[in-house]
Amino acid sequence: MSTVRRGIGFTPMHTREQIIECAVLADELGYYSVLVPEAWGYDSTVLLTEIALNTKRIRPVSGILSIWGRTPATIAMSAATLHDVSDGRYILGLGVSTPAIVDGFHDIEYHRPAAAMERVLDEVSNLLGGGRANLTHETDQRPLRLGLPGPHEVDIVVAGMGPRLRRIASLQASGWLPVFLSREFAAAQLDEMRQTRSAAGLDNDSFIALLLPGVVVDPDVERGRAAGASNLAFYLCAMGDNYSRLITEQGFGDEVQAVIAANPRPRPGACVVPDELTRLWDEFLRVVPPEEADSVLAPWDELGAVCSIGLPPMVPTDTLLDVVRGAAPPQ
Repeated sequence: MSTVRRGIGFTPMHTREQIIECAVLADELGYYSVLVPEAWGYDSTVLLTEIALNTKRIRPVSGILSIWGRTPATIAMSAATLHDVSDGRYILGLGVSTPAIVDGFHDIEYHRPAAAMERVLDEVSNLLGGGRANLTHETDQRPLRLGLPGPHEVDIVVAGMGPRLRRIASLQASGWLPVFLSREFAAAQLDEMRQTRSAAGLDNDSFIALLLPGVVVDPDVERGRAAGASNLAFYLCAMGDNYSRLITEQGFGDEVQAVIAANPRPRPGACVVPDELTRLWDEFLRVVPPEEADSVLAPWDELGAVCSIGLPPMVPTDTLLDVVRGAAPPQ
């Protein structure tokens, strides 16, 4: 039996029907996980509940829940509910999101994200473990526990991009859920995180890494190039500086500045990556048809992580199902 583990991941631009249909097929084909994002559209916890009720083996993942959009108590309630509904398969993904969403949608100041992640992670873990809420303001009220039979042993992965968030993922979470990594950088960071855990006496066998490689699988390669490039460029130009700093850290600073210069008024679905930025295309925007997916994904499979295939947005459902079939893990 193959030890290769793969997942599928969606964007906020996929429809509810596409998400559920692809998740059911992925479950049948032996995928490990299905990542459902949350931005300013669908409530992902509702979609994950529907996935859990219509699948048997695949692990539904919040990919990700913003630490700013819900209180730690609400996150814990959602996680405990999904844990029960999925018979223990659910994985809680937490992230610091971006100023564009935090300030521009939730009307909350985006401030000291790593410190906020540490606080929320501690409190969510405490509540899921059966502890009482750690109240931070003066009150006569008694701190409450989660009002469900527990504790709930929910795996929590952190979408950590900066060094501090990666360390939090290493030492305080069950795993790591990054995006926009070159394979070389992903391998180096995984090695460092596993060494950090070993030094702290933590078990690496239980550490879950859900990696999203820079590979676009699409039967129409030209369409895949345009969609993948537009998505990457929009994140670099319009979603704060987290993503531009991450890709710059990997040695692509000149390319990042060139993308920003090429998109003075970034809009979803209308951004571009100049063709001459070949290094950026090779590392983050490799586009292949489904029949070539295995050969391109194999080096990522070797990292001992879950290789999560990002499904192309704004394409017909039949195309998405073809991608799920073509990139399925070897049996």
